[in-house]
Amino acid sequence: MVATPTAHYKLENNSNDAVGSVNGTDTSITYNAGNAKIGSYGAGFASASSSKIDFGDNFDIGSGAFSLAAWFKTSTTGSYQFIIFYRDWETDR
Repeated sequence: MVATPTAHYKLENNSNDAVGSVNGTDTSITYNAGNAKIGSYGAGFASASSSKIDFGDNFDIGSGAFSLAAWFKTSTTGSYQFIIFYRDWETDR
């Protein structure tokens, strides 16, 4: 087990990495106190088709083991929604 995570995103008014330098780029994300459950601010993903945090090519999860933890709340059902989406565009896997 790794003592320090590779990245940690508190989503406290931004998508910056709290333990390293792999910051995300927000698209259609709002941060406000109304979205917060822990801390002062929380991230709001208002648009299912365009809201995202892009981390670029910084995480090569490949075929090895990895873990992800997330807290989320949704009011939308019956459609495709993703907590994580990874795709290797070069090999289309």
